[in-house]
Amino acid sequence: MAREVEVKLALDPAMVTKFRRNPSLKQMAQGKAATSKLVSTYYDTEDARLRRAGLTLRVRQIGDRRLQTVKGEAAKNNPYDRFEAETEIAGDMPDLTVVQVEAVHQALGGAELKPVFVTEIERTIWQLEMEGARMECALDQGRISVPGAGDLTEPVCEVELELISGPPVRLFEVAKALNAHTPLRIDLTTKAKRGYILGTEIEPEATASDAPALKAKYTTRIAFAEILRSCLLQILANEKVARLGVDIEGVHKMRVGLRQMRAALTLFKDVLPALEREGMAVALKDFQRCLGEARDLDVFLEETLRPLSEHFPDEAGLALLIEAAQAERGKAYDALRAAMDQPSFTDLLLDLEIWIHGWRHDDEGAGSAPPSDVNDWLDRPVKDFAAKALNKRYRKVGKLGRHIKDLPMPELHALRIELKKLRYGVEFFASLYPASKSKRLLRRLKDLQNVLGDINDSVAHRQLLDRLHKAGSERAEGLILGWSAGRAAIERDELEDLWDDFVEIKPFW
Repeated sequence: MAREVEVKLALDPAMVTKFRRNPSLKQMAQGKAATSKLVSTYYDTEDARLRRAGLTLRVRQIGDRRLQTVKGEAAKNNPYDRFEAETEIAGDMPDLTVVQVEAVHQALGGAELKPVFVTEIERTIWQLEMEGARMECALDQGRISVPGAGDLTEPVCEVELELISGPPVRLFEVAKALNAHTPLRIDLTTKAKRGYILGTEIEPEATASDAPALKAKYTTRIAFAEILRSCLLQILANEKVARLGVDIEGVHKMRVGLRQMRAALTLFKDVLPALEREGMAVALKDFQRCLGEARDLDVFLEETLRPLSEHFPDEAGLALLIEAAQAERGKAYDALRAAMDQPSFTDLLLDLEIWIHGWRHDDEGAGSAPPSDVNDWLDRPVKDFAAKALNKRYRKVGKLGRHIKDLPMPELHALRIELKKLRYGVEFFASLYPASKSKRLLRRLKDLQNVLGDINDSVAHRQLLDRLHKAGSERAEGLILGWSAGRAAIERDELEDLWDDFVEIKPFW
């Protein structure tokens, strides 16, 4: 088996000609491009055993040749690296006798294979070189179709950068160079996954990335890279769902990924180069505003307006507010899609990937590692740094919440933000300690965060109603404000007890 290391980039079909003339592409290309026709048929069982095992099996027709390929799912912490096993075979149907991937045979268990979807692609390949790295750049245009399903097809227009030799970070550097002249978007959805989605007509789902699995032997430098990677994966994994706007959890989870990353920059503030950290923080905050607009309207509609409308079905003002909020949400999602289509957003994601490689300071010499003299904490065991960083956040929360019962709304809001930062910090470092020690504290932090969020809704609702001015009625607005104020009052009564429960738990780090 071999490793396939590649970055997939979505390309607007209207930009194909411009991409072919991309100055960076011409500068890095070695020799002329080669174009070929590829027809690939993907096989699985009736009950999709290979898909459920994280495997794909295809037979590709390249002229008179037939190439059979088995691929595995990408690693959870690296979506750009997966195994593949290729073998030339004699016929159009899969030949399992030459498949040496035991997981395939275990998954199939002797079950019959059938074609599930087909990709028909015109592929143009350039051989590229950049700073000692070699890679293939493939421009794929064509379609995915489901056999026997009539017009059930989906167009394909994408660029694949596959590493041949050199450090993986060069893939992201080349992608950034190409993006400077032709807008591109990172796309983690493979053709195989798109084919399965098309065949089953199941929409992509919002997902939460796993918490970073840190080890006590890690230095602070490596731990920071792992934490950044887990946050970035959550952002990338939910970009398509957020773009579609069908599942509101897509925007929510993408926004959480951004907040976690900003919290990580704050948590590691003392050991990061100031200019790099501030530049990243500003770019992340700017994009988070777009997500925030869409998320606020999602929550207002689904958790306030619709439930109240069900309780008061005859209240016409609520129906008018729902209509106005839906229109505003549509505008917010359009603005979000426009922001995600900007080359600056792709640059941000690529810069983060390049930064992560630099912080890892790989043996391959990938990236430009930040200077070790920024702070000697970088090369000390991460557990030492975790205790220092969590203590700082814990003390700040304790100071802000000391007189929690009497705090005005602005200070409660500030406390809520600091509680989030502490919670994210505990989640980042939880794997360094026994689970029993972190779970109790995390539960208390989540309880406090939820209650403070409900209290904050009374302010958020007023702001949203001002934005939807004259859409409803005074009675409808009164119902909303009265409901949120009553809920906030109930939560205020619980707040002091929850705070007492929180302060009883001693730091475990």
